[in-house]
Amino acid sequence: MVGGISVLGLSDVPVGWLVWHRPPSKPVLTVVCRATFVLRPGEAVLAGEQEPLAAVEQPYPGGASLGIYAPADLVPMKPHADVLLVGHAFAPGRQPVRSLFVRLAVGEVDKRIEVFCDRQFDLQGELREGPRFASMPLVYERAAGGPHTPNPIGVRPDVRDIYGRVTLPNLQPPGLEIASVSDPVAPIGFGPIARGWPSRRALLGPAAAARLPDSWQDQVLPGDLDPEHFQAAPRDQQVQALHADERITLENLHFQHARLVTRLPGLQPRAFVEGWGAPQGVAMRADTLWIDASRGLCTMTWRGQIRLEHAAQPARVLVAMEEPGPPLTWERVAQLRDVAVDATQQATLDAEAERRTVAVSLDMTPARASPLPFAAVQGPRAPHDSTPDGVGLPFRPPGAPRPPPMPMPPAPSDDGTGTIAMPAVPEMPAAAASSIPPASPAGPAVPVSSAPPPPAASPRAESPWAHRAASSSAPSQGELPTAPSPPIAAFASATATPLPVAPPLSPLPPLPITPPAKGAARTPPVSPAPRTATPDALHLVWFHPPCLARLRKDPRHAPVLEALDEQPLDEDLDDPTHAEATADLEDRREAFEILARGPISAEGAAAALARGVLDDGRLLQPIVLLAGELAFPFDELEALKAMLSAAAPHAGADPEARAVLDLVKEFLGTPGLPGAPLVAEGLEARIRETFEAHGLLPAGQLDALAARALLGGRHVQRRALFGGPHVRALFHGLAEGPIPTYLCEELAAKLPAAQRLRVRLLAHVHPAADEQETHPAALRAAALGIVSPSTVRR
Repeated sequence: MVGGISVLGLSDVPVGWLVWHRPPSKPVLTVVCRATFVLRPGEAVLAGEQEPLAAVEQPYPGGASLGIYAPADLVPMKPHADVLLVGHAFAPGRQPVRSLFVRLAVGEVDKRIEVFCDRQFDLQGELREGPRFASMPLVYERAAGGPHTPNPIGVRPDVRDIYGRVTLPNLQPPGLEIASVSDPVAPIGFGPIARGWPSRRALLGPAAAARLPDSWQDQVLPGDLDPEHFQAAPRDQQVQALHADERITLENLHFQHARLVTRLPGLQPRAFVEGWGAPQGVAMRADTLWIDASRGLCTMTWRGQIRLEHAAQPARVLVAMEEPGPPLTWERVAQLRDVAVDATQQATLDAEAERRTVAVSLDMTPARASPLPFAAVQGPRAPHDSTPDGVGLPFRPPGAPRPPPMPMPPAPSDDGTGTIAMPAVPEMPAAAASSIPPASPAGPAVPVSSAPPPPAASPRAESPWAHRAASSSAPSQGELPTAPSPPIAAFASATATPLPVAPPLSPLPPLPITPPAKGAARTPPVSPAPRTATPDALHLVWFHPPCLARLRKDPRHAPVLEALDEQPLDEDLDDPTHAEATADLEDRREAFEILARGPISAEGAAAALARGVLDDGRLLQPIVLLAGELAFPFDELEALKAMLSAAAPHAGADPEARAVLDLVKEFLGTPGLPGAPLVAEGLEARIRETFEAHGLLPAGQLDALAARALLGGRHVQRRALFGGPHVRALFHGLAEGPIPTYLCEELAAKLPAAQRLRVRLLAHVHPAADEQETHPAALRAAALGIVSPSTVRR
């Protein structure tokens, strides 16, 4: 405990904290948690060895680059979420190539970089190329730049070597043709941007730039510091939110897989603060996804804020990781705390006893058995007052008992539309199963030194870039700023509410971790899969009967439909009361059966579209069956209205907050708003940043309040396409994503009030239907089923 504050980690992931202050708001305690995962096809798994939290920016190991390897974790806040990647570009099959494309896709981020071999223009203006490459470091020294540019360590376009040659960058935006030395090349990269580089320094006012500390612990944030200064990702890699089950696609980036598609396992921290009356929950928001593709791992960082009455106010925060499903209750977390504290105290007593007998000669000391199976575990170190950035891993004795497993979620009720068990999926390797590590005795988070690491050595001069970068005027590691921004968690009624009291816990049977249904779809079945007790259930929401005429002729679905013809009607599943005629009942049975047991398309929408073009150039509209996730973006104007309504009661007398709200009201009163969605998005972000930066609301609170209203009113995006109004969604599947997807208007009222749904989707594949979309294809729904965890009776 430092200054009356302690943060106790109850799982195997590191936790840390810092206290900061931005007048006139009260001090804020920021709690940080970071989990490391191993990247594997299908689903990532929690790593056995966790990456530690970083108090300051981390340099590249061995001085491989003058850029930063990883951003600082212990920063006050981040207005947005960062997606970052470091590593190499790998040629497919490790066969040397002249150039290749690398791709990073996470949520809203879908970014490509074109990677070239070494190239130079000679004195005559001719382009000379070096040898082909099998791998290429993705460092900013190999991108365009130079002093006084956004990339101060990049390749300068105005420098010639002793032979008069001008070097071109290895990394460039896709599709760029460079015909001469004068052709401009924009800097590009996936990695973190150092805090001293121009794009982040521009967000500092004079006062903030004059005194930028290495550590933000116990610091007063200058009034002219823009919270976006804390964002370490390039602008096009910043998103509004990251999810615990985020989908990650890497192309030519992973050291083993030319194309790796995986998903995080859904683990996330659950935090509580005690000592202020009834225990209160602390909202933890994911704001940084950092990927080291060359090492095959990634980390997710969560951050939560708690407003303090004064900087010395005592507080004890407990942090535990929870699996998807029912959230951890306070009672369960308290049990984990008691186990952790008891084990830590015993380990400390044992260490003290050994210290007192250290002066006795070994031949005179009677041998004694260890009182606990974890006697070899080190006791917790006392926090050091001069370095209060509480960071550390909890102590985990090998023999510590496991907590009772989480209970199974209750099965959803059937509304008559239809719900059946999904086909069995191939069993996943044990290592790929998502599970929470056993509860472990844990002490208070161990402070980490806030002193910056030793300066990195100069990079090896393997190419013209390294030598020039070392001698350029690039800022040194010590100059670089790093810190995230806005949310402040108000602890009163707005954020924390007393938690419900759960009944006494008793050991329960283990919770099965069900592999996603999409795993079964990789190989089309030649016969319908048998009904099983797999707890994935498919709920038929809607189908378009005219599409069945083509599906009946499709040989891929013939085995499924033939098997269905041999089965009698199911009294519950095929209830005739849900159909107006016998023909309607047959259509419904066939649509449901194809959704549940048909072969999932393994190719992307763009590939299916290309396959549908006949020899004479005519397009035969493909219909594909897909398994994945639908995300429903909110309508931009409605989202702005909801944000305004949520923020207005909390503006108080804050002049800047009220000025922003007045600006939004003026905008909403302007005619012709349907043509200004980008302006609406910018104003929405401005409200969020202002209220969180001024401590008027905690992180994520405005978004949560607005989302509740938007979901209730079904205010999702709509487009007038395909002869009528359609709901716009984004489909994320195994093959590619996100793909613009359009559902008929009547579906809006039938869908659950959720922004993301696991689905099976029958869809027509069209060429892009909106010139504003970047994907070359669009999907138009023909049938939709929602996949949900459930206990079924079959």
